[in-house]
Amino acid sequence: MKYKNIYTPDFRKFFIFCLVFFWSITAWGRANFRFKAGDDIQILSDKAYRKTSTSEYEAIGNVVITHGTEMLYGEKASIAFEEGTLEVLGNVRYVGELATLYGTELFYNFKKDDLVVKNARVISDNYIVWGEELSRPKKGLIKAKNAEYTTCRDCPESWSIFGQRVDITLGEYIRIYDGYIKVNGVTVLYVPYIILPIKKKRESGLLFPNFSFPSGEGVYYRQPWFLAIDPSMDMTLTPSFYGLRGNGSEVEFRKVFGDRKWMELDTLLIRDQIYDWDGSRNGDDSIRGRAFYQLEHHYALGDNFNHHLYYTNGTDLDLLKDFDFFTEEKTLGPEWGGSSFLEYRNEFFETSLEGHFKRNLLVSSPKLFDESFVQILPQLSLSSIPLTLWHLPYVVFKTLNIGINADWTVFKQNEHSEESIIRNAQRLNSRPFLDLTLLQWGPLDFKTQVVWDVQKYYFPYEKNEKKFSKEGLIHETEVSLEVEKVFGMAYEEKLPFKKLDIEKYKNYKERQEEEKRKKIGADIIGSLPDQDDYFKRKEIILTKDSYKHSQRFLLKHFYLSDQKFEGSQKFLSQIEKTNGVFDDLDFLRTKKYVTAQLNPTTSLPQENTIEFQWNHSVIKKSVKDYKPYQDGRSLRDNFNFNELAYLNISQGIDLTVKDEKLVNRLTRLFINGGTTFDKTKTTLSFSEYYFFSDAFKGHKFQINLGQEIHYGNVSFGWEQNTVNGLDPVKNVKFSFEFSPSVIWTFSGDFKWNLLEKVNELAFYQLSYKPTNNCWRLNWGYQEDLTQKKFLFNFMVNFNDNNFTSLSNL
Repeated sequence: MKYKNIYTPDFRKFFIFCLVFFWSITAWGRANFRFKAGDDIQILSDKAYRKTSTSEYEAIGNVVITHGTEMLYGEKASIAFEEGTLEVLGNVRYVGELATLYGTELFYNFKKDDLVVKNARVISDNYIVWGEELSRPKKGLIKAKNAEYTTCRDCPESWSIFGQRVDITLGEYIRIYDGYIKVNGVTVLYVPYIILPIKKKRESGLLFPNFSFPSGEGVYYRQPWFLAIDPSMDMTLTPSFYGLRGNGSEVEFRKVFGDRKWMELDTLLIRDQIYDWDGSRNGDDSIRGRAFYQLEHHYALGDNFNHHLYYTNGTDLDLLKDFDFFTEEKTLGPEWGGSSFLEYRNEFFETSLEGHFKRNLLVSSPKLFDESFVQILPQLSLSSIPLTLWHLPYVVFKTLNIGINADWTVFKQNEHSEESIIRNAQRLNSRPFLDLTLLQWGPLDFKTQVVWDVQKYYFPYEKNEKKFSKEGLIHETEVSLEVEKVFGMAYEEKLPFKKLDIEKYKNYKERQEEEKRKKIGADIIGSLPDQDDYFKRKEIILTKDSYKHSQRFLLKHFYLSDQKFEGSQKFLSQIEKTNGVFDDLDFLRTKKYVTAQLNPTTSLPQENTIEFQWNHSVIKKSVKDYKPYQDGRSLRDNFNFNELAYLNISQGIDLTVKDEKLVNRLTRLFINGGTTFDKTKTTLSFSEYYFFSDAFKGHKFQINLGQEIHYGNVSFGWEQNTVNGLDPVKNVKFSFEFSPSVIWTFSGDFKWNLLEKVNELAFYQLSYKPTNNCWRLNWGYQEDLTQKKFLFNFMVNFNDNNFTSLSNL
């Protein structure tokens, strides 16, 4: 066999062949990849030969073929023109835009457009596939035999899915046949077929299953299947096996009609084999169907019109407990049922029509519908923005605004059932208001607001007194003074080192050298090189922070004119008590009734009360890191603001109390504050309500202390209530999070009731989070006053840092 050195005029033939070859080998990575003579291609190798008799070429040693952003590497490349084949051996690597391909051997037939890679590995931005053999039967499709898929780039053994056959549609999705889910190399689950998206576009296919183990009910297995119907509509079907309860399914349907126009329907269906709500089942063959469903719809027409509907219901109320994983997040309160509203708004007012038809969950039987439950059918509301009548450039009488908030509401039982309390009524509520700024002079503000509070009622089922009305004026006047002091200026400055104080620099150097001698020892041989010249050429960045202490003094006066009542004495007696009102608008405003209706709270009585507030705040202003390539940062958003400390004090005086002793006229004292210590990483916050009245004397106190430590953080809390007439409270709370390493975290949360001498909550959790951020494991134990349970959760990061739970115990 005779070879000639390739560096002859015949090298042009080899160059043209490489154009053809490179078009073929890279076509699988790009949809439209074509080469022609004159393209920018380079072929480098230690040696290259050609065999003229058989038109064969060989490139040996560090073979590199480049074209644009694509590159092919190998130790040896053999080309047979007559057969139309290429073989690359040894550390084969192809680098393309969509993926990087590694292998030990590459074979390509450019006549048949067939590519095969042995012991191959495909690496993309968000996934890795490796297997015994990878082939490219057509452009954009890679087939693998006995291959594994994972999203872990740093440690693929953390988790992977092995498949006897793996099909990769580049930029779209991966199909795995006869798959096995493996964790740290151990097989944990068999999956016959699974599709995993590797693109942003939605794709139909099986999602990962979910396992759970409810106490005494066996194993729950739920297998979701996502169906992309069209670009604006999809659904998730989840055939499920609920242990001893039997088979069922979950259906989630979603449809988008346009911008802010969408609908979602979620249902759960099961033929429950063990549910026995009334104890009347006769034999195991008695199977009862159960269902829960939720419908939510939103429609917006421009910026002015909105419509929303939310409806939930079920065949029985026990679904809330038996299938809490599905029903809990869809239950928004102590009722099921429907709520809907239509809303129109513009630059002057807002009007809405809404209705609520609810199913009371707090009933004795899970099949019962509370017909006496009060519904709102309907409510018509009208609210205006504050309309400015004048805005003057003077210090006094600067602005005057007026507006109104009003609504008409129908309270109605599904079946009329009234005994001693009226439960069916129509109410017209009107609250026009006036805001007047009396004085605005520098830091001094003086303003007042007057609200005309009117409610009128009509009772359709009452025989005698069918009407009732109440009205009154609510006044709130406020005088405020805010003063502040700024310390320093926040800025960043660059200075050459030589402009610094040399004497200070020398003193600093001497101190540093002394510290080095202490650490290294006095018998050191030689000395470190002088760094003066180096530092003199450097720039020093100096940053300074500023601090602002703000104080705000407020003096408020609340006044309620005597309310006028007219009409039904039965309803008047009813709303004197808390359980007789429809909502808070029905409360009587005078002190006589407010005292009877409300327990001592943190709010102030408003019949005739003066409140004084003294509020403090300390704010730190610091320079942000300069980002010259971020739009707008050179003109704004260049500083960070952090509240280091605050202290607020509030005290009221009840002017309706006729007592010579000032202490008897005082309302509650409220103090709250907090601070953050940056150096020690400590946070402290507290609040205190103190009541002076003999009838409700006592205090409500709460304090929380947090501390960051080297391996985590701890927090401590204390709450106490000694107010007369309220249930005494004395609780201690404690929580911690301890991370001895970056992969292990141990946390806990506890609450002790010292008065009852019981442990209200004990929660422990151990978390394992590998550094590759591919999967997580959580073990836990929780104990409270009602139950004890063990917790387990295994989560996998399939893509885009989105963890999906595979189990929920």
